[in-house]
Amino acid sequence: MIIDRNARVVPPRYTGKEQRALMGWAIGHADRDAMLAILVWSAECRAVRDIRDGWKAHAERVQREMDEAETRSRRGRWSLGPGSVARRSAATAAAAFKDSLEPELEEARAASSECVALYEAISSRVGKSRKLGKASHREAENSGPLWQFLQQAEERLAALLDEDRQRLHTLALWEQSRIAGDSSDVAILDALDDGERDDFVRMVRDLLEAEGNSLSPSDSRAPRMDLFQTPSGCTVGVRVMHHRIKRGDVSRGWVWFSSVPQQAHRDGIAAAADAVVLITNIEYNHMARRFAKAHGIILLGRAEVRKWIEWGVTLDLDTCVSKREVG
Repeated sequence: MIIDRNARVVPPRYTGKEQRALMGWAIGHADRDAMLAILVWSAECRAVRDIRDGWKAHAERVQREMDEAETRSRRGRWSLGPGSVARRSAATAAAAFKDSLEPELEEARAASSECVALYEAISSRVGKSRKLGKASHREAENSGPLWQFLQQAEERLAALLDEDRQRLHTLALWEQSRIAGDSSDVAILDALDDGERDDFVRMVRDLLEAEGNSLSPSDSRAPRMDLFQTPSGCTVGVRVMHHRIKRGDVSRGWVWFSSVPQQAHRDGIAAAADAVVLITNIEYNHMARRFAKAHGIILLGRAEVRKWIEWGVTLDLDTCVSKREVG
């Protein structure tokens, strides 16, 4: 660069006698090895800077996803009316997605801070020592694992985003089925009556998981019962029973007898469940309800199930546990 002394303008990067002396000394005394070392040093600076910028961008992306998930969880938490089940389920899924992002954000911030410290250490060498070619490469070596961890973090984030999209897609399909049922004057429960038992069981499992419960592995001591872990850590045994009803035959008054809650009560004891819930698309007779009340079993008959899946009344399994404890 040519400097016009008559213009009395000094470029900012050449201000300071110490820096000019250092650069002049380095250029004047540098041999081939020193120049190669300086080139390696500058390449290390660029590499660490790129890793630093990558972690910073990753942390900002995770923070944006968490903010969006928080907005989604607040938006549908107290929804009522048509479609409220899907909106509340989407809010619950968004809250779970936000919780899964918290450790990712913590790791991204820690790695970003470490990269900033490494970059400052390696880039400040030129102003502290005239032996640039003999500086330690420790900082550059430490940046290698950070680059690998960044790639792994980006892969985990992509997997979490894909899982979140799958949940929203499932809820969208349920909402589409509800809208189709409303438009054809056929409710969801009425449509499931004439279907297969597996469809009814899958719907119950999906709704319970959307409300924040997790399905545990099956217990051989209670093969007819699903075990769910509630958000508070309780174990609830859920037995789903489906009676196939042809269209128009609901008025015949199908009911389950007391042997059903008796068997569920034994299965719940065997599986060490904190509470037992029976869910069906028909009703229970008087003796079945009496036995269930005496033993703290929660019964969801046709009327309760319709309120749950169509009206948006949430089935809180933790509340089921508290009811049994009070009873």
